[in-house]
Amino acid sequence: MNNGEHLNIDFIYYQELGKKLSQARLSSRKSLSQVAKKIGVTKQSLDLWELGKVRIKKKYFDKLCDIYNLKGTVEVQVNLR
Repeated sequence: MNNGEHLNIDFIYYQELGKKLSQARLSSRKSLSQVAKKIGVTKQSLDLWELGKVRIKKKYFDKLCDIYNLKGTVEVQVNLR
């Protein structure tokens, strides 16, 4: 696999992860602003994660899982840094 293919796979994966995060947020009936404030990031950062345009750091991913009560119900197989 060349570097371009690797980047494309990462992009597709982060888009899928972003969709799941967005669905979880909407299911919890929380706004971007509410969640962003609770985890200490900007609304824009959260939006970019949900769109799959920016890689999310593991510490923020863990915080989102806690907020959305996803621990134990979602398996994520990715190397989040």
